[in-house]
Amino acid sequence: MKKKDEAKIEEAAYYLEAVQRLMDRIQHKVELKEQLKLSLLGGAIRYDKDPIQGSIASDKLGDIMCEVADMENDIDGMLIRLQKIRARELKKIDRLPDLNERVVLKRLYLDLEDIWTVKEHLGFHLHSVYRIRKRGLLNYYNLYLDKRLKKK
Repeated sequence: MKKKDEAKIEEAAYYLEAVQRLMDRIQHKVELKEQLKLSLLGGAIRYDKDPIQGSIASDKLGDIMCEVADMENDIDGMLIRLQKIRARELKKIDRLPDLNERVVLKRLYLDLEDIWTVKEHLGFHLHSVYRIRKRGLLNYYNLYLDKRLKKK
């Protein structure tokens, strides 16, 4: 395969990996939110008036609760954006001429399955799945990214 085609394949893969990158950001945000929620529980039970290390001052509780609410709103917005990106990319992938290319690209980049799962689903050799992926990415690039880049 030509170096020019390899660059196109890499660019198409990077473009389609936006779903994975956004999923990673959402997961990170969810983990941060859960950590903040756990910090609201405090460190220990206290039976006297002495402050306990690890407990939260009552004036910070409101700030933390607001931060948790903001994170939940951010996560909701990111999930909506993820749905839009997946729908847009699904529509593009569905227009590819080859059925195997469509299946491989959908499963790898939208359903976020690994290559082995896709191989098992299709019943092909691993080398064939990689070849179909490359061909699909090149066709994706030629149909969508090449035109978009020429307009600029």
